[in-house]
Amino acid sequence: MSLPAEFHEMAKRVNNWGRWGADDEIGTLNLVTDEVVREAAATVRTGRRTALALPLKEDGVQTGMIPGRVNPLHTMVQINHELFGPGTVATSDDAVTMGLQTATHWDALTHVSHSGRIYNGRPADTITAHGGARFSGIDKAPHVVSRGVLLDVAAAKGVDRLPGDHAVTPEDLDEAAEFGHVSVRPGDIVLVRTGQIQTYLAGDKHAYGYPSPGLSVRTPEWFHARDVAAVANDTLTFEIF
Repeated sequence: MSLPAEFHEMAKRVNNWGRWGADDEIGTLNLVTDEVVREAAATVRTGRRTALALPLKEDGVQTGMIPGRVNPLHTMVQINHELFGPGTVATSDDAVTMGLQTATHWDALTHVSHSGRIYNGRPADTITAHGGARFSGIDKAPHVVSRGVLLDVAAAKGVDRLPGDHAVTPEDLDEAAEFGHVSVRPGDIVLVRTGQIQTYLAGDKHAYGYPSPGLSVRTPEWFHARDVAAVANDTLTFEIF
């Protein structure tokens, strides 16, 4: 399926290839500078910590729609195994097998390719079955500490959850920023709330996946113009699905 010319034109406008040099492998995470981290730390007022991750569990978010994306399988490989004979010290041990998209996760720049290329113009065939991602794998990402900015699109519209066919627009993001009395600065990590995660927390993981609101194709330019380091939301697919 060919994409419209407007898509390719937009992609050129937000393209960061070469911005941090030909050898760069982390993209917009370069925007999280030491100064950005210092400014982020200065905003801490209470020290309260809030977990944003979904739990890893055998009945997780994956439905089987995409082959290989399996929910965590927990296996006990040793249970009170006495290492040196009866009555001696015993150990229990376990193992987990899972796909890496089975709960809250961070996609590497190699997650998606287009026209045979990944980030910074490298060929997509540098991703192999045995070696994984030669360039821009998640192992290349630094420890990320930055200012998180919540854009609660659902609350800004006065609803608990956006409809499943709602494509979040730049105008929605502006509205949410005004609603939350926040501004987005270079190096920020933006968290977009749609309310869709409520379906999963209510026990319906199929409804969580589809139909789902999410970011529209118009939003990359909004994030690019503000030099946002990363974006996350509360849906399964991120973009509208």
